[in-house]
Amino acid sequence: MKEKILIMILLLSSFVFGQISSRILMNPVDKRWISMGELSGADGEINAITVQGYYLYAAGSFCGIKNIRAHDIARLHIPSNTWSAIGEEVEGRIFDVAVDSKDNIYIGGWFTIGYNEYGESEFDYILKWNGSKWESLPGRVNEIVYALEIDDFDNLMLAAGSLKRVT
Repeated sequence: MKEKILIMILLLSSFVFGQISSRILMNPVDKRWISMGELSGADGEINAITVQGYYLYAAGSFCGIKNIRAHDIARLHIPSNTWSAIGEEVEGRIFDVAVDSKDNIYIGGWFTIGYNEYGESEFDYILKWNGSKWESLPGRVNEIVYALEIDDFDNLMLAAGSLKRVT
């Protein structure tokens, strides 16, 4: 956990005008500093960054990063310095990303998940990547989620938001 905090402090301290300018990252496995490539190749905003194992995850509001098509979320395989997209376009806005030790990916923000019988948008505020698509979690949060955290037991913790009710 201390390594993740150190990595996040270093990444956030190098955040300049919506883009990462730093090119190094501590490898969480062997604690060596390695090149991570540039995040400045995103064609939009990067709102959140997290590291799990050999992957760095970047999420925000973008259509591509480092010459790959990736809607709003992508991951960098640190050893090979290779970016890849995660799933199809997320309709909405991502404010945070969290990944547990089983590589389950969660995003917080606001997302259109469908339409009711009157044609009105239905929203969700936390989604989970199931390996092939984004899905809602059981229960409901009724307002925008700005921050997520995974505890040491792989429990998803809602860290911040303008919540009125969680069911």
